[in-house]
Amino acid sequence: MIGLGRIGMAVAKMALGFDMKILGYDPIAAPTEAEKLGIEITSDLNRIFKESDYISVHVPKNEQTLNMINAEQLKMMKPTVRIVNCARGGIINEDALYDSLAAKRIAGAALDVFSKEPPENKRFGELDNCVVTPHLGASTEEAQIEVAVEAAQILADAIKGGPIKNALNAPSTAGAVPPAVQQYSELSRRVGTLLSTVTAGQIKSVQVQYRGSIAEMDVQSVTLNFIIGLLQKHFEMPLNTVNIGVLAKERGISVDQTKNAKPQDVAASFSAKVETDKMTRTVTGSVFGGKHLRIIEIDGFNIEITPQGPVVVIFNDDKPGVIGAVGTVCGKYNINICTMGVGQKIKEHKAILAVSLDKEPDEKIIKELAGLDFVNEIYLCNLK
Repeated sequence: MIGLGRIGMAVAKMALGFDMKILGYDPIAAPTEAEKLGIEITSDLNRIFKESDYISVHVPKNEQTLNMINAEQLKMMKPTVRIVNCARGGIINEDALYDSLAAKRIAGAALDVFSKEPPENKRFGELDNCVVTPHLGASTEEAQIEVAVEAAQILADAIKGGPIKNALNAPSTAGAVPPAVQQYSELSRRVGTLLSTVTAGQIKSVQVQYRGSIAEMDVQSVTLNFIIGLLQKHFEMPLNTVNIGVLAKERGISVDQTKNAKPQDVAASFSAKVETDKMTRTVTGSVFGGKHLRIIEIDGFNIEITPQGPVVVIFNDDKPGVIGAVGTVCGKYNINICTMGVGQKIKEHKAILAVSLDKEPDEKIIKELAGLDFVNEIYLCNLK
């Protein structure tokens, strides 16, 4: 199972009914329910490709999942494997899949989604080892009944004061909400987006801390906006303060929150720490003068940048010439540096450079920056 959200888990439960052994991978986090059901969780996606007899795809289409399965992954698979994609077209590279099916390198596939819909090329329908159907599951009589029952249940839960699932409208943050909370809600969302970009792996734990004056306020919306920023790239639908709690819970993600009214370094701050199966990252931000959003710390590096627009974060060796080299590359491609922050860990000979830019650099520019001899890690974040 690639993707262990609501639909992936439903399919896994049905597969367990056939005494199948389930190996599960999820790019965000593995829900606790999965392990309770006996699903073996792996953080190594290649294990899915190498060991599975059936592969079922249940992830959204985004930058991380586009062409997730291509010729390289198909070559890893058993010749008896069968692949099912009812998620989104483009997650499996269609040319590579067609070639593998036509050459009988894999046993079969079932598709109801395509890169372009409706598909102009009907080639998959001509293969005897591929089942092709329209993406019409929601239009069946059974699905229509299920939707009606679910809508009634959601309404009943709302009337009882319970959580509201699948809502389109989020509560407004205007009116009675203090301006400081509104500002920190925006800051926390951008901190979440930054962490989602610079933190690889499946989420194991999330912690947030409020210090100073913000810690004395109701910060529920701040925390919710942080989770929105952290998880939005993994979902196609817009996340909001109504649906994020339910969606995070489905993925087994909870947030440990602490408050300390005693300020540290600045009058008020918001910090977030995300631990995955591969690394741990921390980011701290503050609001200066009641309106200026700032990132003031990344992974223990003291730094100050404006979290706005395209931001390139570089973890690098601490040596002369770093700023000049990065500035030269940006200038070469007519990209202006808006703000820049530099932090050092002198004893470790490590540093960080973060720059906000006036336009987003393309893949070629990022590759050129990554090739500079002092760069250890580089990330492009879009902090709208």
